[in-house]
Amino acid sequence: MSEITAMRDPTAYLKPQDISLMIKNEPNPRNKLIIRLLFRGGMRVSELCGIEVRNILWDEDCMVIPWLKRRHKEGEAPPVRKIPLDSDTMEMVREYLEYRKKYHLHDGHRLIPLDRGMVYWIVRRAAERVGIKAVGSPSNPHHPHPHTLRHSYATWRVTKTGGDYGKLRKVQLDLGHADINTTASYLAVSPKELHREYDKAFEGLE
Repeated sequence: MSEITAMRDPTAYLKPQDISLMIKNEPNPRNKLIIRLLFRGGMRVSELCGIEVRNILWDEDCMVIPWLKRRHKEGEAPPVRKIPLDSDTMEMVREYLEYRKKYHLHDGHRLIPLDRGMVYWIVRRAAERVGIKAVGSPSNPHHPHPHTLRHSYATWRVTKTGGDYGKLRKVQLDLGHADINTTASYLAVSPKELHREYDKAFEGLE
């Protein structure tokens, strides 16, 4: 039987309300969208930077993104996957594209024409702006970064599955995990949740 891989730091995530605050206090429309997509799309920073405008499927409320860490044979087209998004996020994408067209900021094929380092800096600055300077355990804290938002997405989505295999499988596909055990490792990361489940298990026993 395969085992669930332990997460490096199960506490290194942000709550949805923290991320909303980051977006609200970010003055740059492009940066607002970056934070929103990393969280609501649960994508890796390299996947974010690789999104092409032509791969935004407006009628389906989703994007086709490069599927990183997915093996493929030499000569085959690089794998891609669809990322579902909510209508509010899609509207943010639309508004950003109109904004950059209006101000002649960028007219290339990529939605976010930045490198990983710039995105890292944007996320860190946005977190610090609202007073979040570190995430993770007190013994090993680190600055918030793009993968923190992916981690937050995974934690939020997986917690909502309640451990149901079918639902976990869908989250696995959205995250692009090769192994469902990687996805399942995000279950019950909250100490309060663990204690609540523990209390349920022994409820009624003397």
